[in-house]
Amino acid sequence: LCRHFHLSLQSGSRTVLERMHRRYDPEAFVAALERIRAAVPGAAVTTDIIVGFPQETDEEFETSVLFCESAEFARIHVFPYSRRPGTPAAAMVGQVPGSVVRRRRDTMEQLAERSRVAYASSWLGRMVRVLWEDETTPGSGVYAGMSDNYLRLLCRNEASLQNIAEDVTIERLDADGVWVRR
Repeated sequence: LCRHFHLSLQSGSRTVLERMHRRYDPEAFVAALERIRAAVPGAAVTTDIIVGFPQETDEEFETSVLFCESAEFARIHVFPYSRRPGTPAAAMVGQVPGSVVRRRRDTMEQLAERSRVAYASSWLGRMVRVLWEDETTPGSGVYAGMSDNYLRLLCRNEASLQNIAEDVTIERLDADGVWVRR
């Protein structure tokens, strides 16, 4: 089993979650995070966030941003709300203008990137298990793989590493990704 848990939050705002008819609230979500992190040290916790749900106010959006910052997710998958005919949300008054949804998406994606980098950086100098998948580009000698805690890792190697599982040390982060020492 891998140390990766995906919990779909949708919003860090209690009132938005209520409008979405979710059966949980931010406090229950925090309790789940605490249980996971206590039981599985080093676990990557990822989530989905929807921005621009009908009637979402600036304050509710900011509450969601602050929640996501404090949750320290390994990754945040950001989705702009899109109206789907026939759904209860499509009929709601207070649809958020597209320009506001795009701005909120951009803000949340910036937070998602900071969260990803912070999580990966917390592993610098530490050993993880990786399953190498394939070269990033055929003939490049750069291999990509996934660690058991949901880090996409890179290394250079002359011989094929495809389908090899091994322990590696996280060495550095750069614009291309998380590099390891074998």
